[in-house]
Amino acid sequence: MTIQATACIRKTAAHWKLAAMAGVMGLSFAASANAGLVTVPNGDFMQAGNAGSVGGGLLTPSATDVPIGTDGGPWKGNYSGALGIVAPPTLTIDSNAGSAAISGILGISVLDIVTNGGFFNQTLPLPYESTKRYTVWTDIRIGSVLDLGLLSNADVGVALRSGTSVVADSASAPANLVDLSLLSGDTYRLTLVYDTDTSAASGNVDIALFDQPSDLLTANLIGGVSFGNVDLNVGAITDATTQLQVSGLGSMSAEVNTPFPGTLKALVTDADGSPLEGVVVQANAPKNGASAVLSTALDSGDSVRAVTDDDGIAEIGATANGIAGCYPVTVTLPGSPSRAVFHLRNWSVEEMAGFSARGVIPYLLQDSIFCDGFE
Repeated sequence: MTIQATACIRKTAAHWKLAAMAGVMGLSFAASANAGLVTVPNGDFMQAGNAGSVGGGLLTPSATDVPIGTDGGPWKGNYSGALGIVAPPTLTIDSNAGSAAISGILGISVLDIVTNGGFFNQTLPLPYESTKRYTVWTDIRIGSVLDLGLLSNADVGVALRSGTSVVADSASAPANLVDLSLLSGDTYRLTLVYDTDTSAASGNVDIALFDQPSDLLTANLIGGVSFGNVDLNVGAITDATTQLQVSGLGSMSAEVNTPFPGTLKALVTDADGSPLEGVVVQANAPKNGASAVLSTALDSGDSVRAVTDDDGIAEIGATANGIAGCYPVTVTLPGSPSRAVFHLRNWSVEEMAGFSARGVIPYLLQDSIFCDGFE
């Protein structure tokens, strides 16, 4: 299975097995057992030298690895059309908007269904390693409500490749390895997970963002799609036996609109209690009422991702919102029943004055276990 300018993405069972590992080459990162977030060059699409448009028109029906912008990369464009029948789509990187868009996808019937397609891609200086979990995220928009079925039927999404061979793609991966979550408005986060076994592909990690319909006339066609904020993580593979628990303080308080005195620390271990590095966890605070703004290297808001370090610790910063009260922040790990629950309290000067007027001594530094007497 290859993503080419003349072929859309299709997965076969064989493609889920990587070829036997050849010599590990490239940067020292790849030769080691390091794990965690990997820098995706121009992953936010804001590099001015990688901005511009390719494709469109009728004179060049297909092209592969076309340089974009004055820097010629790191993202390159690939597109296909049918000369005199269907023009290639236009691939545009807008550094002001921080987006990479594919537009002008068409489908017509001339004796047979004819479609065009395109994708952005770049190859990282990072060879695949054995027994690792590769997680790639991208924001995605089509201007309307999305679901995984729509993306799959339209052959739109994100893929991981080794050379020109696709090892995993969101349009055809098993449901438990793909996720689509609403961020805001019509912007969604698309997540693809790929686990290598005891062997690994010989090539480097290549990321592709695609809209390549196959045999689609109009019913499942997505004429234009916009991508943003591409992130990649490499880490340990987890399963139902993986353990997640609070590490350090599980109870903290802070004055409204101020940061909590320490980070929330969640520990991830295997079934034997050994820490797991590079594991992605999800932290969620209440969306309404007393709550906190959570922050990590990846996200900020009431729902964020965090990645464990080499001690198996994922750290999440928290800042109290403007509403006094007690609430939990819950950290979860997909595929594992374990969870870590932190009890937080936002307090206000007015609230404390009210307690004092009633002759109550508030436990300022305690958590919601003590809230029942005061709330």
